[in-house]
Amino acid sequence: MAVTKDKTLKENPWYFTIEVNENGKRKRIKRRGFKTKKAATEAQQELLAELNKGFDFDGSRVIYRDFMKDWLNDKKTKVKGSTLDTYSWLVNTHILPVLGDIKLGEITPRHIQNFYTKLFKSGQLADENIQKCHTIINESLKKAAGWDMIIKNSAALVDCPRSRKKEMLYWTEEESHRFLKVAKEDRYYHAFLLALTTGMRQGEILGVRVKKDLNLDQRMISVSQILSHDGKTIQVGAKSDAGNRTIGLDKTTTEELRRLLQRNKKKLMPVQCTRIMTY
Repeated sequence: MAVTKDKTLKENPWYFTIEVNENGKRKRIKRRGFKTKKAATEAQQELLAELNKGFDFDGSRVIYRDFMKDWLNDKKTKVKGSTLDTYSWLVNTHILPVLGDIKLGEITPRHIQNFYTKLFKSGQLADENIQKCHTIINESLKKAAGWDMIIKNSAALVDCPRSRKKEMLYWTEEESHRFLKVAKEDRYYHAFLLALTTGMRQGEILGVRVKKDLNLDQRMISVSQILSHDGKTIQVGAKSDAGNRTIGLDKTTTEELRRLLQRNKKKLMPVQCTRIMTY
């Protein structure tokens, strides 16, 4: 067993080696990427202690790409479909191309930090999605550590990327009126109108039910469910507890919605007239 400095490396030059008995044969294990001799020595002692406790060394040699297939599959029963879609996109498009071919036991904080730095510099992802990458990596490695596949979660040693302040871009009142004038004959005009006058999100607008969520006499609209982007599923409740809310409607929006509902009643059977955007 030894702790050695690789003089050819400028960053994190220290590494350690130990020997273990595997199926009656001696096998040497090497771990690189430590900044100081002390850090390498502590990691060596920690690994030896875990091995003495019966640590499953084979688990640490699982490729991160293979582990993440199971991790995503397990998430199907724990998160919403839209969240799983986002996780799958981030994992397959951004995380695995960089970290996917590294063994679980060899993923270091430096690997992870370099990945975040690269994302920030490239501008490939919005800051909130870089933070989601951190959530995914941290949760997955935490699970691997909990299952004794790795000694510790390297992501826990890396700070969550901070979100950079960006200038908020928005339309002026004149620009909003100009847009609505052009969109007046569009079938989604009322959705655009609600978005501009209430700040509701797309899924919230498309999930509004006439009988349960809309009260034109009191000029109120309730957000209580969301229609998925593909239009196939309804999520009961808003994205967050704060999202479940009641919003006041201005007179113009109220009258536009009233005319829309009157037009719908003439075109559709009553049982079909359930959502605002139904024609």
